[in-house]
Amino acid sequence: MAVLVSSAVGLLVAAGVFESPRDVLASVRIHALAEDLRAAAAEFHIDPYLVAGIVDAESSGRVDVISSVGAMGLMQLRPDTAAERARRLGIERFEDSDLIEDPGLNLRLGCAYLRYLFDRFGEDDPRPVLVAYNAGPNKAARWFTEAGGFEPWLAEQNALAPARPGSVRHYFAKVLASAQRYRERGLLEP
Repeated sequence: MAVLVSSAVGLLVAAGVFESPRDVLASVRIHALAEDLRAAAAEFHIDPYLVAGIVDAESSGRVDVISSVGAMGLMQLRPDTAAERARRLGIERFEDSDLIEDPGLNLRLGCAYLRYLFDRFGEDDPRPVLVAYNAGPNKAARWFTEAGGFEPWLAEQNALAPARPGSVRHYFAKVLASAQRYRERGLLEP
């Protein structure tokens, strides 16, 4: 069976349907989460494909991922951030382990955090929100203030060097590309 799956994945990549085996697996995982993902995104008025792009970038759709800095689950939420969102949502019983044991809750708290970031950084452009999601809202606000706004900050960053893997510019580009790819594939459609 594993050989058959591996062959099918290889054919999908060779045919150009997917970019890599990782892309195939992430797509399968995210599609399996589509109902919870759509519900969480709708609750907080966020584009579900943007959320799918974040899940792709953060965890490749794996529910049990814990980063070296302690961020957990699908949306790689730090426990303190998740606890704050849970408190604000009136969730009385929240444990850090819920972030990897309850994918629906992880998505809901992640979308609540995104709503907070959209409210803080504006609805018009998801890129500053994604910078804040990746680097932290206070750091992002400081960068944007020092540069005179997001666009001047981005221009400064682009003038310094190309976006390299691990950079916040690479992060938001990756999230937006994944969101677009999933949208084109209709991955979240019921």
